[in-house]
Amino acid sequence: MTFLLSFIKRYRAESICFTIFILLAVFGFCVHEPWYDEAQAWQIAKTASLHDILWVIPSYEGHPPFWHLLLTVPAKLGVPWQWAFLLVGMGFVLVNGFLLFFKAPFPRWVRCMLPFNYFLLYQYGIIVRPYSAILLIMLLLAIYFPQKNQRPFLFISLLAALCACHIFGIAIAGGITMAWLWEIKAQQSWEIYLKQLFKDKRFYGMLGLLAFVIFLFALLWPQDDGLLADYLNYTEHLFKHISFIIFGVPAEAVLTNLTDSVFIQQENLPWKNLLVTCLLGAGLWSLLWVCFTKKRILYLLLPVGLMSVVMIHYCSRHHIGLFLIIVIWYAWITLAENPIPPNLPRAIQQFAKVVLLLILIIPIGWTCYSLSMDYRYKIFPGDELVAFLKKHDLMKENIFATWVVKKEGRTVAIPNPNMQPISVLFNMYTPHNIIANFNDRQDRGYLINQALMSTNQSLEIFQKWRKKGMPMVLLGPAPVSLIYEDSAVNQFYKAAFITKTNLLWKFNPPVTDEFVIYLHTDLWKKLANPSVTDIVFGNSPQKVGT
Repeated sequence: MTFLLSFIKRYRAESICFTIFILLAVFGFCVHEPWYDEAQAWQIAKTASLHDILWVIPSYEGHPPFWHLLLTVPAKLGVPWQWAFLLVGMGFVLVNGFLLFFKAPFPRWVRCMLPFNYFLLYQYGIIVRPYSAILLIMLLLAIYFPQKNQRPFLFISLLAALCACHIFGIAIAGGITMAWLWEIKAQQSWEIYLKQLFKDKRFYGMLGLLAFVIFLFALLWPQDDGLLADYLNYTEHLFKHISFIIFGVPAEAVLTNLTDSVFIQQENLPWKNLLVTCLLGAGLWSLLWVCFTKKRILYLLLPVGLMSVVMIHYCSRHHIGLFLIIVIWYAWITLAENPIPPNLPRAIQQFAKVVLLLILIIPIGWTCYSLSMDYRYKIFPGDELVAFLKKHDLMKENIFATWVVKKEGRTVAIPNPNMQPISVLFNMYTPHNIIANFNDRQDRGYLINQALMSTNQSLEIFQKWRKKGMPMVLLGPAPVSLIYEDSAVNQFYKAAFITKTNLLWKFNPPVTDEFVIYLHTDLWKKLANPSVTDIVFGNSPQKVGT
């Protein structure tokens, strides 16, 4: 007790901020509904076999199985996802927050603000994904960095854990290892270096790490029918994309909000937005270069460089925050050894402090706004949808979920009809899969990320669906005439329940979409006094009578 009181007295400001941090996190977990990434990971952990989690799913997901294995424990024990996400997510939030508040070698005012950052608290905390584990391991790597040569196997074990978290973890760990190798070489001549190499336990530890990475790549190697092959072949808007990764990402991580697409590599960023983000990003790079000693610069450049290579093929908006994590790691290992160079002109020091204040305050604003939007809006109102189905005894009906049909002129392209993220989200609120056209199984609730199929392949799946009979309930608009073209082209469905889904990002207003449950007219007649709009599929929504 005396130690605790002494600790709080010593870190009074940090303790107050940490308490506020915990309260904000608890509030966030209480009001947050799962996004698709969270739902997919949970459904894999809950309904996939250990064999598939280890040996099959990684090649479709593109990530090592660590996160799914972590969630497997509560999922297969029957713990509700709400409690599991609270325990797992809050555990990472608390540890990461504690290390940033009390252990980071930053000025007190920086330590009291940084943990509230949008990516560190909201995107990589309250949204329960493996990035929280990446943040924790990077902080531990920073703490044990001074001991890496004395305790190499501990440091290498942390690098291996980083690799196990995510494909980006492999890239970042690779950059750190390469910088470490160069640092070892720089301390001696090539002749001595090569002579001592095979006597150095660090070298054998790195060989073990390399073998582990090769094993992970074997697990992750894309399947011929997997979506990862599409990412690897991506070349559209390549110049803009690379420019944004190198210069725009730093600005988007802490200052600006100019990207519109969830998948950045698919966005043709307007030149004006690209110019703004790149100029600000170049300025941030310049400040990093001026304000920190160059002794550790490879520990920044190489991880960022390898991460950027991955981003060329695979980059969503939430991955932008990984740049911030690498900068925190670099600042930690640099400032723990040497303070900011004292010979900087006072004007530059003051300017750097103002910029630092801005890049701390703006993301805190994003965090607070997102939490307030999480409170006011539902990401996916699965509880409302299931409550409606239960109220009208619809859970056992033949239920189909929406799938996508793309029309280009007179050509109708049918992407893989099994690609139904809505089904994954819906399954979070039901004890098993109740959607007849999803997975063909009740015991599997996750999405297999297969590539877009040919029309003939899609029609083969439609034939299987046709055998299930006419769907009585549709979750979202579904082009049923493509399946039942012989018997039900003109069949009517009616909108029976309308609600909203929302997508949140920084200061953006929620991107709101209407989500509708439709009922077959035969089923509709059994419900009392419906008073909603009729929908004719194949045409625009229109009233056809009451």
